[in-house]
Amino acid sequence: MATKLRSRPAHAPGPTFCSYIPNGSKLVTVGPNSAFRIFQHGSNDEPAIIDVPTDSHLAVAAKNDFFVAGAEDGSVTKYSLVTNAMDQILVRCTMPIRDLALSPDGLWCAVAS
Repeated sequence: MATKLRSRPAHAPGPTFCSYIPNGSKLVTVGPNSAFRIFQHGSNDEPAIIDVPTDSHLAVAAKNDFFVAGAEDGSVTKYSLVTNAMDQILVRCTMPIRDLALSPDGLWCAVAS
């Protein structure tokens, strides 16, 4: 049985950034608006949405139980995939965040600003 591809808009027009969690069951997307979307692989349901106070997210990296998002305002924030809520602000930079990477064990986050 072939997988049927379908289009599902995630964010307002503009760049959208995404990251699958390592086990492949969820896709986390960030973009120019103030909402993150968490799509469940293989589901036709609407994605879970996390509303946040900042706009213009430019980077995302995910693990199985959390993800980090970087914004144009220079903030890097950690969010729980268990509670779909913010855990903590990790760092603030003076320039926009351009890329994020998590170590294999999830204990370190590399930030490019």
